[in-house]
This record gives sequence, C-alpha cells and structure tokens, in this order.
Amino acid sequence: MEDNLTLTDSVTDQDNPAYELNGVFAVTSAKVGDVTVVIGGSHDGEGGLSAFVLDSETGELSQTAPNANVHVDQLRPEALSVVTTSQGTFLYAAGENDGLWVYEIDENGGLTQLPSSGPGQANYGSDPGDNNLRNIEAMTPLTGEDGHQYLLNTSINDRDLTLWQIAEDGTLTQAEKVDDDGTLQIDDVRGADVVNVAGRDFAIVGGGEDGVSVFHVDADGKLQNSYNIHDNQSDGRDGEGNIISGNGVAATELNDIDWITTTTTPSGAGYVYVGGQDNGITVFGIDADGKLSVVQNLGNGTYTDAQGNEVNISLGNLRGADVAGFGETRHWLWDHTGIRRSIRSRLIRRAEN
Repeated sequence: MEDNLTLTDSVTDQDNPAYELNGVFAVTSAKVGDVTVVIGGSHDGEGGLSAFVLDSETGELSQTAPNANVHVDQLRPEALSVVTTSQGTFLYAAGENDGLWVYEIDENGGLTQLPSSGPGQANYGSDPGDNNLRNIEAMTPLTGEDGHQYLLNTSINDRDLTLWQIAEDGTLTQAEKVDDDGTLQIDDVRGADVVNVAGRDFAIVGGGEDGVSVFHVDADGKLQNSYNIHDNQSDGRDGEGNIISGNGVAATELNDIDWITTTTTPSGAGYVYVGGQDNGITVFGIDADGKLSVVQNLGNGTYTDAQGNEVNISLGNLRGADVAGFGETRHWLWDHTGIRRSIRSRLIRRAEN
C-alpha cells in the first residue's frame, strides 16, 4: 500500500447553518455498534457540537439525526473524549469556559446531553478549590487497575489534575485531585493521551512546563505518578546527567508541548509521541512500569518517503498529530500551519522486526 492521503469528504461551517464547526479546535470519533461517528465542535463561533456518521465504504460524512448539531453558548470545545460502557457510548466535552459537558451518542450520530441543572448548562461545574474544570485543553479516559473506567482532565489555568470515576450510565464521580508537588510536569497541560502496556493503562500529560509526566490508576482507584522527564534533562535512570544528543540536535523536543499521541504495536510495544512549539517530535518507548526512554528525536530536515523521494519537512510549531495503523505499519499524520503530510514511521517497524 502506498503512503498517500486521499480526501474522501469534507464539511465546513458554511455548508449548513446548523453546523457547529466555526473554528474547530477538537475532533474525535466514536464507535457506536457498527457505526463510526465523527464529532467536532465550534470554538470561534457561538459554541456547540456537530456529529456525523462516517460511511465505512466511501469515507463520506452525513447527518440524519435531528440532534446531530447541538448549540451551546458556554461550550467552546478544546478537548473531547469518548468512553463506552455497558449502558452506552458517552462524549465528554470541555474547553475554554468553565465546566464539563456529557452527551450520550446514538447510532444515528445523535447527541443527547445527560441531565444537568438547565438546558445547555455544564453537567459538572468548576470549583477551583476542589477541581480544575476550567480552560481545559486536554483530557483522556483510562482504565484503572481496579477495573473501573476513569476520566483524567487537565487545565491550563492550574497546576493540578482531576480524576473522575465513570459510572455505567456515563455520570462522573470525582475520585481525586492531584496538585503539583514540584516534581510533576503538569503546569499548563495541553496534551494528554493513554497507552496500554502489558495490560496496564498509562496516561501521559505535558504542556507549558516543557516536560511530560506519566500516571496510572492503582488498585485502590488512586492516581500514581510513574515517571517524569523535563526537556533535555536526565532520564533519571542511568545517572549520566543529560540525555546524549548527537550532531548538535536537541536530545528531546518537549518545549511548550501542544499534543501527545500514542500507539501500541501488534507485538504489544507501547510508544509515546510528543510535539508542539519546539522544533521537532520526540518518540519515547514506555515499559510495563510506565518508565519512558527516548527512541528517536526528529528535527527539521530532509526525510525519505516510502517511494524513495526526499522530502523537506518542517517540524516546528506542530499543533496536532496522530499515528494511524495499517496492518504491521504505522504512519504519521500531523498538522503544521494547515499542511498535512504522511510519511512512513520506521521507528515503529524497527520495534516490530
């Protein structure tokens, strides 16, 4: 298979006045039965969400549900997470305004908000002394060692994390709030994702503190810190000081992190990809204890694509990225000032061979 991107469909806010897609900051997808639903939200408009059903054969997006577009003045989503329980599939949405909104997603792409204090009001409000549900740019679901599902949210206003236990009906109960003790890299967090290694979920977070922290939920439902690393600093395990960087290339690219994404290979190896306003991408391997080790550091330069062509790639100021899997191969997809490219990721293939 050639490593090409083919546009199958696009939707814009101008296509339909009902769409809530003005200035989209966050997009996610949900599997509801056999149907894939793609969801985005309006950040720059008046606020809200739009959901589309993805045709698995053609890649086209469509709307049939009368409640596929939800207008919410106070919701300007910057973070979206999806969790499936025995009772349904639920969307958790938050952004620059205070609060967290919860919607159930149906197979037609309809969005139904769980009961709240009033129409359009957040299901969970912000209490700076008790939780950090304000100005959220990153959150991620994860499963604890106790078997329960949790939602971890961050905030760019605070130096703490809030952990919520998810009930089968999608409702949340606050389980814990963790404050920065000076060792954690949780100030101004803008990136978060989860990776499963050896049956354990690890949440990786990072942002304006120029580093990443790794957490897991233990058998008592408590958030435990597994690992921390600051940009270009020692990995804390070999005692050699700074991580060695060759040829004048930075050891890591963790300055002002905007995104974190992860993948688990078919062989079970876990990898963490980090980037943002620095000049490249850092790739970590993660072990069964949640410890990170640098696998590769990619900077600006010339790379060879799958067809043998040399391509000049700029990796500075990346605002979003993901890793897509096709069989045994993993591919990069990133966004840099509106330009999207796809290249083969040799570092994952190296781990699988």
